[in-house]
Amino acid sequence: MKKVLLIIGIILTSLIILISIPLIMFSKNYKVPEEQYKVEETYFMKHFDNEFVELVNSDTKNYINVNLTEVYINQFIKRELFKDNPKYMVSAYEGELEYKYMYISEGSFKVGIRGLYTDV
Repeated sequence: MKKVLLIIGIILTSLIILISIPLIMFSKNYKVPEEQYKVEETYFMKHFDNEFVELVNSDTKNYINVNLTEVYINQFIKRELFKDNPKYMVSAYEGELEYKYMYISEGSFKVGIRGLYTDV
């Protein structure tokens, strides 16, 4: 009897957690950093190139020291998701799903990703 109650308790707790986490996340007003998607972040690549050239040309330098920025990471994520959907945020396609979502999976079960980003 105790095992049955324990199993029922575990199942109910798991269901409550699985239902409450998405509800809490969707109740928050998360905004995708669209302004970071519109500009090109070139600092990382320029700095990486300079460090790499210095590493190759120097006899004493043993490592590359670069800092990843939030904008660069977010733009990398956007490029990877965006490459399959050229209609994302293009005003000519404003009424279509592809305008609102970066990525829409193909097949019978569709999943749309509105944005994916990091906060550093």
